[in-house]
Amino acid sequence: AYFSYARGFKAGVPVSSFSTAITTPVSPEYVNAYEVGIKTEWFNRRLMLNVDLFRSDYSNLQVQSTIPNAAGALIFGVTNAAGSRSQGVEFEGQLVFNDHFRLSSQVTYLDSKFTNYKNGTLDLIHTFCRANAANPTCVGLFPSGVGPTQDYSGRPTTFAPKWSGSVTGTYETDIFGDYHLTGSLTGIFSSNFYIGNRPPDDLLVQKGYLRLDGRISLELPGSRWSLDLIGKNLNNVTLYGGGNQGTGLPTSTGSLLVQREQPRNIAFQVRYAF
Repeated sequence: AYFSYARGFKAGVPVSSFSTAITTPVSPEYVNAYEVGIKTEWFNRRLMLNVDLFRSDYSNLQVQSTIPNAAGALIFGVTNAAGSRSQGVEFEGQLVFNDHFRLSSQVTYLDSKFTNYKNGTLDLIHTFCRANAANPTCVGLFPSGVGPTQDYSGRPTTFAPKWSGSVTGTYETDIFGDYHLTGSLTGIFSSNFYIGNRPPDDLLVQKGYLRLDGRISLELPGSRWSLDLIGKNLNNVTLYGGGNQGTGLPTSTGSLLVQREQPRNIAFQVRYAF
């Protein structure tokens, strides 16, 4: 069993590091991180179970922001959110069935949200409608207009799914005498989460997914040469690494610019151990 505490920081800068048009200084970011857990082994080390609880309290969290300048153009820069909290539970386990097959897993429940972020920069739809108040869609969404800031207090942070983890099954055996064959299949899963390096935006969301990765390795006699067949995203799930706004009114199929991660891909690899 263990307990740890750490205090960390990220240095501030006199002005936003992305644009001199944003003249507000960026304050240093601080975090108090706590973790308590237990690591166990059972049944002659065939079963491993680890559990830990964690919590990180951030103050002056540095976030990517988008601010319109005097000409109305969007300027990207770094600003401070007053505070956020990231806490949850992480489980790790491995079960060795026999000399050939083992099953391992890792599951995380995460509750990550802004605790105080009252003067945040506008998200995509608010940015558009503040500059286009007469647009019929904007009139319907914001009949009283859009202010210069948003209150994100209590809302989730970006890239922070509630549930995430993986399960891997691995089988290995000797074949044809001194050849060693290993095969594994991994399921990687996640619930919905916000994408993009800016405050949480309801137009920029990665839907929950289950992704499958696999690998087959053949180790030749002498253990120096190995041949690998590697498959990633075998079920061809659509995954996004980030996103932002194009021109015009943001819609789910219109002017959102998203960075798509690799679709299904297969690779062959040759390794030599010196």
